[in-house]
Amino acid sequence: MAIFGDNKFPSRTSKLADIEYKRSLNNIVQFLQETNPDRVYIIPDNETTIIAALCCHKLRIKSILISPFPGFFKALNKRCKSLLMVATENTDNFILLSEGVGDEDAALASIKESVEFAVNTSNAVAYLRNKKTDKGFEDFIEKTATDDEKMYFDLSYNSREVFAK
Repeated sequence: MAIFGDNKFPSRTSKLADIEYKRSLNNIVQFLQETNPDRVYIIPDNETTIIAALCCHKLRIKSILISPFPGFFKALNKRCKSLLMVATENTDNFILLSEGVGDEDAALASIKESVEFAVNTSNAVAYLRNKKTDKGFEDFIEKTATDDEKMYFDLSYNSREVFAK
């Protein structure tokens, strides 16, 4: 299963936000327990996907983390970088798809190649998103959920709504 996530995972800035954070985390864990994938492919590019990788480790689900190119993770914030360090310690495999990248167009091409690799290598794709996700992530789902032979899951992690295609 390939897992993609939006960049709207709840923060832990207040008591109410912490409750939503924990509920969202539990919903991802419950989703992974219910689907029980053999292995997952994750491009850890934001907190949602990094948390999904950590949940896979907790549940002993084989995970393969994909980096489109060296330095891909430099743009992550400090919290995500520390979570990623833990996730990479506990991953089964780490794939670096491109040895180097030149300009911005080459970087975007490497990211697109990584997404295609994750989707094409998997028999299912899961989209983890906040119910208030942005249009960009919805467009991403439409562009990548095109193979009628695959199972697609759309999990709103903060409301526990799951849609399957």
